[in-house]
Amino acid sequence: FVIEDCVRAGSVGEYIASELIKTQNKPAVHLLNFNDSFSEVGTTAENYRLHGIDGHGICSAVMSALNNEHREGI
Repeated sequence: FVIEDCVRAGSVGEYIASELIKTQNKPAVHLLNFNDSFSEVGTTAENYRLHGIDGHGICSAVMSALNNEHREGI
């Protein structure tokens, strides 16, 4: 997991994923960030919650990934 409070394009997570693709067929990289949108207004906590990078959002993403990997037998 790479969690960043930035847009995906040009992010560290995107770079890590692109490097892993060079050596692995299907790297297990999960990027949590603002995707391709900026937040217009709100506190940092509100923006993190909106984009799913607050504590609850991160926990949900990890649990979902673990459940998917378990179902796929990874």
